[in-house]
Amino acid sequence: MNEFLKTIESIFSLNARILQALLTPLIAIIAVYIAYQQWKTNRDKFRLDMFDKRFKVFDGLLKLYIHINQNGNVSNEALVEFGSVYKEGQFLFDEDIKDLLNQSYKKAFKLHKFDRKIEKKGPALVNNGQKLNDEINCILTWFRDQFMIVETRFDEYLRFK
Repeated sequence: MNEFLKTIESIFSLNARILQALLTPLIAIIAVYIAYQQWKTNRDKFRLDMFDKRFKVFDGLLKLYIHINQNGNVSNEALVEFGSVYKEGQFLFDEDIKDLLNQSYKKAFKLHKFDRKIEKKGPALVNNGQKLNDEINCILTWFRDQFMIVETRFDEYLRFK
């Protein structure tokens, strides 16, 4: 009987050493899993934070396009409102969207300038009227075309992958 107890004791001792040896890698695996989950959570939070900021720029650009397409001109208020999101967009996007924002701002400002010129000179523009009208129509066509594709241009920045 004494020998039987010694055998059982040695089996338990061996199992305890095996469990101790397995415990360290198990703890390491759990730690790696927790770190991976934290990384995923932080990545998703970053994407969500960037989404909110980027969507604000997208929305501001869309509002500018809608304003121009509905009115055929650009008000001071629309330019000022777009100006604030335009500046934010310079830090949030790659060159493709920065270029779109730059073009949109320049063309909107040019359209605004043409509107002011027409208001001031009115009938005195008879000789240059057609040329000015063609330039305005070209800008309005550009804004209409951009409005049709703006969602696809922002797609990669606003989609959660």
